[in-house]
Amino acid sequence: MMMMIALLFSISTLLLFQMNESFILEWNLVTINSTTLSFPILINGESALFLFTVSFISMNVLLFSKVYMSGDMNLHRFTQMVMLFIGSMMILILCPNTMMMLLGWDGLGITSFLLVIYYQNPRSLKSGFITLATNRIGDCLILFSIAIIMSQGQWSMINMWKESLHYTNLLTILILFAAMTKSAQFPFMAWLTCAMAAPTPVSALVHSSTLVTAGVFLLIRFYTFLSELQYFNMMLLWAGMVTMFMSAAWAMTKKDIKETIALSTMSQLGLMMTTLSLGMINWCFLHLITHAMFKATMFMAAGMIITFKGHRQNFTSMKMKTHSRTSAIAMITSIISMNAMFFMAGYYSKDSILEMVWYSPSLFMWMLFYFLSTMMTATYSTRLWRGAVTSKISLKLFFRKNIPHHTLKTHMMSNNFTMVELPLLLMTLMSMYMGSMAVWFMMTPNDSPMAPPELESFAPLAVLTGSMLAICFCTSSKSKWPTRAFSSISKKQILMKPYKTIKNKMKSNSNMSSQGIFLLSMKYYYTNYKNLMVSLPHTQKMKKLALMKTNNHPTSEFIYTNYKMAKPVMMLSYFVEKMLDVGAYKLLGPTSMSLSTPTLSLLAMKFQASNINMILTVIMVTLMFTLPIIIM
Repeated sequence: MMMMIALLFSISTLLLFQMNESFILEWNLVTINSTTLSFPILINGESALFLFTVSFISMNVLLFSKVYMSGDMNLHRFTQMVMLFIGSMMILILCPNTMMMLLGWDGLGITSFLLVIYYQNPRSLKSGFITLATNRIGDCLILFSIAIIMSQGQWSMINMWKESLHYTNLLTILILFAAMTKSAQFPFMAWLTCAMAAPTPVSALVHSSTLVTAGVFLLIRFYTFLSELQYFNMMLLWAGMVTMFMSAAWAMTKKDIKETIALSTMSQLGLMMTTLSLGMINWCFLHLITHAMFKATMFMAAGMIITFKGHRQNFTSMKMKTHSRTSAIAMITSIISMNAMFFMAGYYSKDSILEMVWYSPSLFMWMLFYFLSTMMTATYSTRLWRGAVTSKISLKLFFRKNIPHHTLKTHMMSNNFTMVELPLLLMTLMSMYMGSMAVWFMMTPNDSPMAPPELESFAPLAVLTGSMLAICFCTSSKSKWPTRAFSSISKKQILMKPYKTIKNKMKSNSNMSSQGIFLLSMKYYYTNYKNLMVSLPHTQKMKKLALMKTNNHPTSEFIYTNYKMAKPVMMLSYFVEKMLDVGAYKLLGPTSMSLSTPTLSLLAMKFQASNINMILTVIMVTLMFTLPIIIM
């Protein structure tokens, strides 16, 4: 069914962009206070393209979930909840009416909570509570904005312009903060990593084209009205900039593959918000479409990797040299698309956005934030690539029998082309070509960035710098760099003599001679690999050869210099992780609520016992001032 819906929306997208027209279908339902409640549907090229994206990703995710959730007793219930989730997003896209849009908006929040707690363990319940609490804040703000619009005889967002409504500043702030809660923007960014407790197919939907994009799509739809507020663009710019930078720095410290991809989603959402704040509506929507494709591909590939590795999520120990080459190539394609590699899907949106930002008369601090965020995106992407994918993958065949570690699932996954390879192949192709297709649909030659040639290297320079940073300082176990020998020495010295700080350990290493360092490393090598039948004469010969090469250039000096360069970046990353991961969860989590609720209850009881008359007076005065606003 989803395949037919995706095909229908693809044909509709082509026809609507060709005709350059919009259609509204409306059904009147009921009249309240001389205001008619109707059910309208807005059909134009943008909504059809977004619906095609949602339906295409949903089709592949549902096929993928049959393999990932194979053996689950509640698979039918899971599929029904996913279909409700998809239907809520489609209602949100199609309905310009605020009341009908609330059905899709609230439906996304409720179904996302049910999917996060699907496994029904303590971790899922805690994560579901944080997700539900944050989304309910946005739902309340949307309800307040609908009440203000309804009190002035309006339902449709098409009729919303500044001269026809009162309290426009309050309405703008309510819609802005509601969108920020749904799209995990600062300061409502803690719930997105908690949503990783849901099954991986749900993460592929949530982080690509449904839940997190609902806030961005809401701001795109209301942007003509919202931009009338004087400080709207500035507030949106700062929120998106802080989210983009902090989430990228946070992702550099993670080893969980799903959390790293979730933080990359948060960073890309911050990029969309900043793009929208600069008035580039079409480019923001284009990046929304391309990001949905390569992020869904990335999550599906990560899900297959996790399945093949016995549901281990630490990507630093994943080596797909002999397992799941289809998933490995899908992961590589999505990573290079996210980093705006030439002629991939992300290149047509992200590279153009960065060029226009660099060429625009913006503050230097904004440009620096963009550069550092793009650089850190390349850094954690390279970490993910080096940890989960080997360099020999691209030299092998694309299709190969998937070999999971879990023997009970081998018969269900080994040669299942329809359920495994076909969705990954389709999503990989769209991660490569969706950008060029969307540009052909949406953009004209006048919309292309007209930056001078010397500024066109801004985005590639940031990506190259971040990749080199990851290669030098975030080496994997397969690396041949000198830092690999240093890691062996460090492990040996930690066992021999405790050090209070890393800095003292580095100073001690810098005073050692190259001969001593190499002897320690060879001792560690021979001790740990003697089972491989390495002969002692061969080891001594290798020692002499290496001492001749490292006599003039001690390894410790090279390592100490690199440590001094990398220390500020890594300290900032761990500080961001501490403030957000620990601080936000403790503040919003159930432990904080259970400790603070009794104290607040006692304070409220004491206050009510001694000030009941004053409370009643305040309530009456508040009602006197708020009733005219509701009745108007």
